[in-house]
Amino acid sequence: MFVDPVFSAGVLVATTEGKMVAEIAAPLLKAGVPIGPEHFDDYTKTVERGYGILNRYIYNWPDPVFRRFFLSPPNRGRTVKTVITILAGGVFDPKLIGNGDAPLFLIYRLYRLWLKATAPFRRLIRRPAPTSP
Repeated sequence: MFVDPVFSAGVLVATTEGKMVAEIAAPLLKAGVPIGPEHFDDYTKTVERGYGILNRYIYNWPDPVFRRFFLSPPNRGRTVKTVITILAGGVFDPKLIGNGDAPLFLIYRLYRLWLKATAPFRRLIRRPAPTSP
């Protein structure tokens, strides 16, 4: 998969995948076992899950609300660590990202709805700058 260079994750993604494949293939080769697709089922699930997480960031990047939320995440709990880990390409390590970023995207969607719902009120609250005589 091509990883958008804005996230600087491509090298880590590629080397992590290579390491996962090597960890599967090396013992099989050493034992003289023919390697087949069935040996890579867990690998495939892990890679699909990781790319699913990374794809959400890549495809939502053009949205200014998305960028504002994820580049300045709430500094509570695991949020900042999770965002940094994902943007760095650590999408395959469940210890780093826990249950993925689904809770973050839920918060993002709620944030987006809140911005949309409060937009008319923010316009009412803004007062024009005083003009000089």
